[in-house]
Amino acid sequence: MSFFAGRRVTRAPTALTEILKETLMGMRSTTQAFQFNVPFEQLFPAATQAVQAVKKATLTGADPNGRVITFDTPLTMMSWGENLVAGFIVNEEGAVVEVTCTTKGMPNLMQDSRNRKLIGAYITALSNLVQAPFVEVARS
Repeated sequence: MSFFAGRRVTRAPTALTEILKETLMGMRSTTQAFQFNVPFEQLFPAATQAVQAVKKATLTGADPNGRVITFDTPLTMMSWGENLVAGFIVNEEGAVVEVTCTTKGMPNLMQDSRNRKLIGAYITALSNLVQAPFVEVARS
């Protein structure tokens, strides 16, 4: 809140303010995308099984028509828990798997590292199940 010409002015948070909050408090959400040279029809069933490789994760949804899988991890002593969403983008080579990991609570300075660790466990398990390598194509 600030004052301008004797009037009280309330300002909405700016994008810069939100970026600073996220930087100081830790990343709330992490997204990574991986190219698999495997047909979607073969990749999707393996992707639901790969959830088991993420420690304490529970599959919460799998929609092959919507090309999305959702799963989450519970609240623990060291984490608020995370929600993970894996989306599939079919292309000529196979499919891109885009995974977003978001904390359920207040992020900390190590959240981005934890998010990447969970995404890495999931993608590695998926790669092992389909017996095909992957290439990271995007990261945020």
